[in-house]
Amino acid sequence: MFGLDVNFKKDLCMDIVFVVDRSCSVPEDDLVNEYRIIESAINAIEGFGPDKTRIGLVTFDYGARVVFGLDDAETSTREGLLAKLDELKRDTTRPEKCKTYTWEALKLTRENPSLFGGVDKNSERERILMLTTDGVPFDNEGNRQEMADNTLAEGASNDADGIKTMVFTVKNKKGVLPPKDFFEQLAYSMRWMFQVENELVEDFATFVFPLLARFTCPYKCDVAIDLIYVMDRSISITIPNIKKMKDFYKVVTGSFSIGDIRSKTDLKASVAMLSYNRDVYRHFTGLDCSDTECVVSEIDQIPNTHDNFTVTNLALEAVKGIVNQFTRNGLNGIHPIVVLSTDGNTWKVGANSISSPSVSIAVADALRARGIDTVVVAAPNHREDPGLKELKGIASHFVFDLQSSLTSFDDLIPIAPKLVKLICDKYSPNTENEA
Repeated sequence: MFGLDVNFKKDLCMDIVFVVDRSCSVPEDDLVNEYRIIESAINAIEGFGPDKTRIGLVTFDYGARVVFGLDDAETSTREGLLAKLDELKRDTTRPEKCKTYTWEALKLTRENPSLFGGVDKNSERERILMLTTDGVPFDNEGNRQEMADNTLAEGASNDADGIKTMVFTVKNKKGVLPPKDFFEQLAYSMRWMFQVENELVEDFATFVFPLLARFTCPYKCDVAIDLIYVMDRSISITIPNIKKMKDFYKVVTGSFSIGDIRSKTDLKASVAMLSYNRDVYRHFTGLDCSDTECVVSEIDQIPNTHDNFTVTNLALEAVKGIVNQFTRNGLNGIHPIVVLSTDGNTWKVGANSISSPSVSIAVADALRARGIDTVVVAAPNHREDPGLKELKGIASHFVFDLQSSLTSFDDLIPIAPKLVKLICDKYSPNTENEA
């Protein structure tokens, strides 16, 4: 099972700067929570470095300072990051004055050359600022509003510069959380604003990590595989989401090296595609396209329409004909692999309810017996709770579960690199396909 959960570490391509409030109003317990948020993020990410995730750290109170930058050698690994964080935990030095210079921290993060102000500031990498604080910006009572306005202005400058801000507010020494409405103005979206209790820190995997897991690293597969895309266009999938499913398949296609299926010497991947609802529609095969541009163009031509019923069983049956006529059918160890995306269970035409899971599972079993494996993407379904029994039975090895209440069709593209890597590693002609 794969999805956006923290238990399945991912290669993420982004720069994160943690901006940590160490002002005198933050009690020790909540300072610990601030550190635990950072630890949870570090432990959830698979790889670190310039081609994966880079992390920097800023602290602020009476002023703001860089603890370490994005390219510091000693914090380029998980072990180095955690060691540096442990060092920070042991630092019990209290600030010279009880101030909360949030605006300086936001500006420093944007402009410092070791952080987002560096030479690669215009790269396409996502830039995430994760702010933890216990209170509104403060210098003195006389300029409180001015400093609040300055903070919002720096936040707006960060936003204009493409920096996405995630906000965690913690309780101050009086046990009071700061005003949510102020910090919502800094957060990238409402979903990027958290008021931290112990429970949220414990449930980081559920509430926070899925937001970061969207920023996956691209993956390129150069092995020869015959891909058969099977896309659900039933009525429960809205038209905008059908477009997102098509975009997902286009991203998957771009991760493979597509070539002429008839070539005997230049062995590359091929793509065929079906979609279905009350009927099954064959859109193109590996004989129709010998490059990525053609496949993407053909996917674009698939109607952005939907209809009643979900004949997954018939769509899988149609795969047999595709494999027989339009793939290499296992020749030279080149595997035919189905990539099925659906949001629910099989529903036969004219039926009043869903079919038994065994209906489509039996077809998938027959495909497996012929050496045709199926990868399943369980797309979001917020109308009903279809469960995963049928989809787990259809899948040969891999199910990508996006049916959490926290996921959406926007999460399809982020899972594409991992899906491609799993297919590439398991079904390379040079790799034995073990059960």
